Amino acid sequence: MRIPLSRSMFMPADVSHIIQHPQGKALAALQVAQGMLKKGVRPKIIDELSNLVQVLLKDQGPSRHAVDDFAAYLATLPEAEQEAFDGLRVPAKDSHFDIKFDTTIGEAVKDAQANRVCSHKTGDFLSQAMKHLRNWSDSANPGQMGSPT
Repeated sequence: MRIPLSRSMFMPADVSHIIQHPQGKALAALQVAQGMLKKGVRPKIIDELSNLVQVLLKDQGPSRHAVDDFAAYLATLPEAEQEAFDGLRVPAKDSHFDIKFDTTIGEAVKDAQANRVCSHKTGDFLSQAMKHLRNWSDSANPGQMGSPT
């Protein structure tokens, strides 16, 4: 959860008070939903995301094809996994300007595909998202990283 004006994260104690308030019950459900979305991301998908990031951070020309290929790959995934990518938010910030990204993985891919965001900025966000997903996957499934599920 972020403070709307500064975009910085709330302290854990503040989050606890917010979700315990009657008007904050819906936010508690959103937190649970984000946790469930993480479970919908397999290591194979993270590897495909890693391949996309490598291309995005290198060259503009091949980036267009790589984004299109990744979007086509996402379209072949089961609906639950597509929803995970479309709705999953990860903590990340722009490496150059130190501004927090406020997008989902799916939105970032769509923005890159539509050329609304440059490939390097998308690569910056997706590389942080990939690391976050790998760290989560490693802690959730110790000893199973890299094995297809």
